[in-house]
This record gives sequence, structure tokens and C-alpha cells, in this order.
Amino acid sequence: MRSIKSPGKQKKTPINKTVQTLLNGYEQPTVLSDAQNGHIVFVNKAAQQKIGLSYQSHGDQKLDELFSSQSTVDQYIIWERCKNRYEISEKKLEIEGKKYIHSVFKVLEEPELINLQKEMAKLLVHRFHSPLNGVTGFTELLKDLSLTETQQQYIHSIETGLDDFKNILANINELAQDINVRLDSIAPNELTSKILTLYSPNEQQKIEITADSEITRLHTDPILLKAMIKELLDNALTFGDDANPEIRLHFRKDHTISVSNSGSPILAAQTQKIFYPFFSSKARGIGLGLAKCEYFGQALGYELSLASNSSKKGIRFEIQMK
Repeated sequence: MRSIKSPGKQKKTPINKTVQTLLNGYEQPTVLSDAQNGHIVFVNKAAQQKIGLSYQSHGDQKLDELFSSQSTVDQYIIWERCKNRYEISEKKLEIEGKKYIHSVFKVLEEPELINLQKEMAKLLVHRFHSPLNGVTGFTELLKDLSLTETQQQYIHSIETGLDDFKNILANINELAQDINVRLDSIAPNELTSKILTLYSPNEQQKIEITADSEITRLHTDPILLKAMIKELLDNALTFGDDANPEIRLHFRKDHTISVSNSGSPILAAQTQKIFYPFFSSKARGIGLGLAKCEYFGQALGYELSLASNSSKKGIRFEIQMK
């Protein structure tokens, strides 16, 4: 908000001192915005210290211009600024006859963000099941009628769409499930043999599997780790270079598992979003593969990262087994 100077050249504050003192007493970062135009009018001390906001330097800037919104869970909005993510709750206030938006920020650590994503997935699965079952049921009733060939084709198209929807819902449901880690010991070649059975012979030929000689057994949850590696291999098969489709899965002696492929680098603007649910650069992608991979990794205490992203060195994701 632009400062208004009095004849004495003293800056007028947008809200009274009592309200400023009250908001500065909040431990959580708090921002007050004009409800009419969205301009920031006050930033409390916690927001200045923990987020680096200062309304004096933003002029007529709006709050949402300082963050990139990623997803919404019920009334909570998850926003990002400088690679940090925040849960924001908002409510309307009226002070001295003027309306404001009161935004309170909570810094999200990775486990908290995963839990919010899980709650969002549960909500979507719950709300989608009833209409999906209704459409499926009525489609079955229509099939019992005397239909023309054209009408039967319509029914087939509806069923194809329903199958796609059910597949999407099944993927979302994986994010909604609570994970029970079951630790066991497994050899890398035993694990990869199970993974390869999930692919066609043509896809198997594209995948090169190597392991350092020091790696004889993996102490992990084989089911969760298999799911993580499969998601990374699926991603590599989807986005790999068609002219040079070789994909490499490597088990390193420093307890790192890497999946690499050649191809066009991921755009810089997308690298911070690729692990978010429902973000995809493909027109028909649902963007849950890497999100599920990170979710399973969190349960195991593993760190998932994009370790290389260039045309020269290729695209490489790493699982750091702590």
C-alpha cells in the first residue's frame, strides 16, 4: 500500500496501533490484505522474520503475487515461496468499518505436507465413488435394453471412459492409504526380477540393471521399494528419448538407488512441481507417479531427489536409503 504523507511528512498506518500490536503478538506469520483490491496492508513481525515479507516494500502488491499456489485441501491452501511451503488459512475481518482478509501461515515440513496430500486424496476418493457407481449402474441397465448398433457403440465409449476414471481413482486411492512398513532383507537381483515381470519384453530390453559388488542385500520393505522403483522406471519409459531409449537402474554401495534415462531435460519451472500430486506435463497425465514415489519414500525414511537434469548427463532420479 502506498504511504500517505501528512503535512508533517509522517507516514499514516493502514490500521490502528492496537490491531498492529495484536497481530504482532501472533507467533505464526500473519498478513492482512484489503478485501476489496487484495493489496497487502500489514505484515506482522513473524511473517517478516520467517517468510521474508514486508508490506512497505511491496507497494500495491497482492499476497498471491508473492507465492505460487500448488493445491487446496478443504479450506486450506498450500503455497510456496523460495522453495518453502506453507499452509494458509484465511478468514474475513472488519476493522473500523473496513473489510480485510486475515491470512495465517503455517510452515509445512515434509511429513505434514504428505499428510495433507493424503487427506486430499481421501476426500477425492470418497466424493468420486458415489457418482462413479451411479453411472456404472445405469450403464449396466442400459445394456439390458434393445439397443441399436450406434447406441451400443455409445455404451462402449462410456465404459471405456469409466475404466479410465476407475484407474485414476485407484491411483489416487494409493495416496490415501495409511502405510505399514514391513522391513525385510532382499537381494537386489531378486527385487529387480520381480519388477521386470511387470513390463513387456520390449520394455525389459530398454532397462539396464547394474549393482556395485558390495551390495548383496537390501534391508528395506521390498513391496514399498519395488513400488518406488517401478514409478521411476515408468517415468523414465514415458519421458525417455525414443531415439536412444536405454534406461539404467543402478544400486550403489553408498545405499543410493538411481534411475536414469536420456531425453529432453525437465523445464526449470517444472522441477519444483514434479513431486506434487496432479502435476503433469502430459496432456492426459494425472501426475501421481512421482508423488506416490515420494509418499512411499517418506514412510521408509528415504530421500527422493532429481539428481541430474541435462541433455548431456541425462535425467537421473535418486533414492537415498538412509
